[in-house]
Amino acid sequence: MTDIGFEAFKTGISLFKAEEDAEAIGQIKRMAENKVHLILHLPFFRGLIGALDLVATRQIEKFAADYRRLYFNPDYTKEQTDRDLRGNLLHSVIHLIFQHIRRKGSRHIPVWMLATEINADLLSEETLNDLENRHLLSKLQLNNANTDYIDDEFKDVPVEEVYEKLMREFNEMMEQMPDSGEGEGKGYGEGMQEKEEGAGKAIADKHGNLNAQCSIEQVLEEFNNTMDQTMEEMEQNRWQQKVADEVRKNKDRGLVPSSIESLIDILNEPAKVDWRQLLHYHVQATVISGPPVVIVPMVVTTTVGGS
Repeated sequence: MTDIGFEAFKTGISLFKAEEDAEAIGQIKRMAENKVHLILHLPFFRGLIGALDLVATRQIEKFAADYRRLYFNPDYTKEQTDRDLRGNLLHSVIHLIFQHIRRKGSRHIPVWMLATEINADLLSEETLNDLENRHLLSKLQLNNANTDYIDDEFKDVPVEEVYEKLMREFNEMMEQMPDSGEGEGKGYGEGMQEKEEGAGKAIADKHGNLNAQCSIEQVLEEFNNTMDQTMEEMEQNRWQQKVADEVRKNKDRGLVPSSIESLIDILNEPAKVDWRQLLHYHVQATVISGPPVVIVPMVVTTTVGGS
């Protein structure tokens, strides 16, 4: 569990070391320009993309977002076109909108990450096609990931179903892989780890558009290591509320993509958060100066939205 100071809490936690060399600064400027392009030409996403601060870091391979920041490797982005970078930004926001981090649960991480990449690519394509059909993309210049690599069985299904299909294949590959370790001085655990890595690589080679994959797994791992459970829930709920607000503001204007509009019932479900945690969160987020605020614990079990 991490003790988070007020300033870090208020401004968001930078999960990775920010680069400050000339090349990184140049790429931040370039990413900011592409971010503005999306804000201007994707009205529904304006508040969501605009809410993500940009952090150049070489501690991740490509790019990915947590709930406050968009991390990118400047060595990666300098090789990408502006249209590709805009597609990367949209891809990251789609991950957040559809709660791919939160919905992981206890699922096998490598297979879940592959499932979310497939799902995010399909949802990005569906979103853009929907908005184009409404004549809302006349000036948008963006390269979305090529979805030709995705099997038809993964289309028009929730990410959990994509995961289940992939997991069945993963288990079949595990059974087919020869046992390793025996006679090589390796224990059972090490042998199983090698089999899992081999099966994971095989399933990624079969289904993954590896050149287009983002670094969400790295961000997820660091996010879980850095945030205690209470803070993690608060960040997730804060973002979920932000998406719900954008849906409400833009629905009557016809700017909400149909794939996202279908989330309204999920987004409007009451959050199961202890009221004391919620109060503490909002006090910390709004106090600018003055003496520290102390929240006195009370023996109350009421939760926001009921039990």
